[in-house]
Amino acid sequence: LAVAALLDAVPAHERTATIEITNGHEALIRREAQWTGPILHFDLTRHGNDTDAISPYRPYLHFPDAPCFVALLETRQRVYVRLSSNPWRPWRGKNGPLRLDLLATELGGGGHPGVAGITFPITDAGRAAGRHAYAVAIQRLVDLHG
Repeated sequence: LAVAALLDAVPAHERTATIEITNGHEALIRREAQWTGPILHFDLTRHGNDTDAISPYRPYLHFPDAPCFVALLETRQRVYVRLSSNPWRPWRGKNGPLRLDLLATELGGGGHPGVAGITFPITDAGRAAGRHAYAVAIQRLVDLHG
């Protein structure tokens, strides 16, 4: 009942826009998702700059077996690599629990053990650095997964 009351307070045109954006993001994720070994990854940089709104857990609705994902995103403010572990599927790596914060820190970013990221400026050099960090993160996770 409380959720319904909250939704009633949001104007109908805003609810529809939010649903359309979310559905659009999910279609992008499904279309662009790739696998390198057990690691799910996707580059959405060529699809506009509203991808910042993608939840770090949304891809697992479509890819529940992925232990984690790596995403390359570009917004109006930044280029960034998002690292997210699947909270419904524990990491079974050869070195113990997954620590995305440690990987992100090695690549110049930070975060939490389960969700982390690396941010770059929106410049040609920033985009190149983001692509490099994206590729390195994927390969490191493949190697760690065992």
